[in-house]
Amino acid sequence: MEIAWKEHQDNISNYYADVFTCLKCAPGCDACSGPEPCLADYNWPFRISLLTISIGCAIGTILLAGYLFHHRKVKVFKVASPIFLLITLIGCAIMYLE
Repeated sequence: MEIAWKEHQDNISNYYADVFTCLKCAPGCDACSGPEPCLADYNWPFRISLLTISIGCAIGTILLAGYLFHHRKVKVFKVASPIFLLITLIGCAIMYLE
């Protein structure tokens, strides 16, 4: 760096001006170490859409568990072990809400 500064002062090379220049801080930063943003930049529409889908799926699995519990005496559900199906659906709802 010192050699590049000396060459810059003697007008031998522009290496110092090209390489060793300070970069502007990103908007919203008071002190920074480069051009990258200081604060996390969240994509709120994408995050809200994922949250909406996850909550919708959790509600759907809870509704399916309620339907299964209401119709647990039906032959198809009885053969498939309704308790195991309920545990699986409740586990799915918990995973969606995680």
